[in-house]
This record gives sequence, structure tokens and C-alpha cells, in this order.
Amino acid sequence: MNEAFIKRESKVRKLVEQNKSLQNLEVYFMERRGADAGTPSLKVYAAYVGAFCSFINKTPDQVIEEAKQGKLLLYDPETRSGALEDYKKKLLLEKRSNASIREAINYVKTWLKINGVKLDLSNFTLPKAKTREKDEPPSEEQLRLIMSKATLRMKVAIAILISSGIRVGALLGLKLKDIALDYDASTGISKIVVPEELSKNGFSYTTFMSSEATKLLKEYLEYRKKKRGEELTPESYLIAGKGGRPLKYDTFRTIYRRLLERCGLAKKSHKHHVYHIHVLRKFFRTKTEKLTPSIRERLMGHIGGYLDESYFRITEVELLEEYKKVHASLLLEEGIAETLKKIKKDESFRNAIVEVLFHEVFPNESKTGQKQFNNELVRNPENALKLVLSKLGKRPEEASQLVLSWIKKES
Repeated sequence: MNEAFIKRESKVRKLVEQNKSLQNLEVYFMERRGADAGTPSLKVYAAYVGAFCSFINKTPDQVIEEAKQGKLLLYDPETRSGALEDYKKKLLLEKRSNASIREAINYVKTWLKINGVKLDLSNFTLPKAKTREKDEPPSEEQLRLIMSKATLRMKVAIAILISSGIRVGALLGLKLKDIALDYDASTGISKIVVPEELSKNGFSYTTFMSSEATKLLKEYLEYRKKKRGEELTPESYLIAGKGGRPLKYDTFRTIYRRLLERCGLAKKSHKHHVYHIHVLRKFFRTKTEKLTPSIRERLMGHIGGYLDESYFRITEVELLEEYKKVHASLLLEEGIAETLKKIKKDESFRNAIVEVLFHEVFPNESKTGQKQFNNELVRNPENALKLVLSKLGKRPEEASQLVLSWIKKES
């Protein structure tokens, strides 16, 4: 692990331990998310508050106490002066991005408010937010390239991220007890239960990973047992570092960045890469666009649309059925697109799968109709294929599952 990162983490923890005003932030997060939900944002807030307090040479508790007593001027709207104004100017002179400055000041304002410091900020201005960073979800071809250059551990991580929509931080915190492998036996889809402490919104939620991710995960776990001699238990981390220890976020991000470089995909927008690690979550969102917003957002760990928190209810079985509708589009090697490529290249494969699909799609077809189709399959397989696909095109979710079920049965 990076030595500078360790020192920074240690400094933030010490700051929280020594200042009651920062501990009040922890209580605030617990009130919003539940006492057992954890406080993933605390260290971020503490780091921003610590930087501000260091600028004015005071501890966080000293700032709160002196501001309440009127000994410290944080901001005067008439003269537009005070510690907050000075700190904003410092950040501007350092040529920080507008978004960075807004974030730094807003975190400090939240900390002050939680600790009972009242300010008149009616004349306080912040630079306008500008979106300088542009990113985009990678294409399936780009993802296949990335996977081809990745280690088994990274292949597993990427496959899970693109097929489940979970955040990187949640993935790195998951343990084996949070996964139900082959939850749906017919497709090989596995279930993921993201616990409260790993959820940004503070509640546990269920999502799924693809059959492709499931296969890779099984291979990875077997490798850890046989090659590394790990004794895997329900408490073992899903994606592990040396000795089974959890993999740190910064380490994972660095590995992914180097992987992009090896693939020639490390182009930058401004400060960040166009295909940075979080676009894998965007890939999932793009591929699940056909689902209703409430379903899609629930799979991604969001509360959902308007009033969803109060009124939207869905069973696990129903959620799985919705996921199945997009399952095939979340696969790279086994999906419908790759299957159709094989169909076009391999005549025997094409004829077999088309015949199976025809009888699955048209189970009540008359004997005459079946005979005509079989004759067409022999005389002009391309036309037979077009016939089946045109029918399946009206029911894409069924088409995806039929193809997957056939592949699973034949493999």
C-alpha cells in the first residue's frame, strides 16, 4: 500500500478522535442512514474540514468554539470578508477546479451547520460548476480487449461491476457470505446482497451478477484455494489482496489505470481518464435502460424514483425476472451478439440452435408449418434464421434467455 496514503488515512482518523465536532458528523450520518449503516463519508468530510482548519491554524473544535463566541470571523456579508472568504481565495489562487472549490467549501459549511454555527452567507459566492470531465461507458469490443489483458482477479472484478451495477467500494468490501452462487440454476445468475455498511445510501439491497461473472468468480476462488493455499470462509473477501486481505480502493484504481494503458485506452478528458473505473457502472446502467426506472435504480442500490421509498415494493423473485430480461446484454463472450456471430460462422451450430429456437418460439406450430420450416432450414438457412430472429425481435427478453438456456444445456 502507498505510504503516503497510509499516513493520510492515519492523520484523518486521529483528527476525528481528537475533535468532538467531527464526531458529531458521525452521529449526523448515523441519524440519516441508521446506526448500523456505517459512515463512509466521514473521512472525506474530516479531510476537507482538516484542510480548512489547518489554513487558519486552529483545530476543528477551536474553530467551532471561537465562532460561537464571536472571537472568530468566518464570514461578514457586508464586507465579504472572513476565514471562509480567505480560504476560497486561496483555493482560487491554487487554480483548483470550480467543482473542487465548491466541494471543499460546502463540506466545511455542512460541518459548521451540524455543530450549531449560524452564518449569513447571503452574499457569499462560489465559482459556477463546470463539467470539464467527460467520460463514456466502454463499448463491448473495448471491454473484451480490457478483459483479454487483465489478470484473473481483474477479470472477475470487471465482470461483476458491469453485470451488477454495484460501486467499486461495495465490490471491494463484499465477502463470500454476501454472494449466492448459481442463485438461478437455469441461467447461472448469482445473487449479491450488498450490506448496509457498503451501501452509499445506507440500506442493504439485492442485485445480481451474470453467468459469465459467476464462472469467472468460481475459477478465481478455486485458484485462491489451490494455488495460494487460502482457506476460504464466509468471511473471506470476494476480491482479495495478499494473504486474503481486502484490496484497497486506491490500489484497485491504479491496477485498472495500468490495464487501460496496456490496452491503449488511457486517454484523458481533463484530469481523469475517459474510461475511468466508474464508467463500468455506467455500462450497466446503459444496458439496463429498457427496464423501468424504479427497477433499474433498485438494482443499482438507489432509492429509485419519486415516492419509491414509500410505495415501491418488489419481491426478490420479481427482481430476478426483471434482471433476466437484460442478462444477455450484460455478457461479453456468451451474449446474444457473440452467439449470432457463431451462428453465422458455423453452419452446424446455426442449424442446431435455429431449429431449437424455432420449436421453443413456436411450440404450437402445425406439423405442416414445422415441415415447411425444416425444409427452409435445409434449402436456405439464412432465411430460416431471419424468420426466427424476426419473431424473437418482438420478445427480446425471451430471445436472450432461450439462447442462454440452449448454450447452457449444450455446453
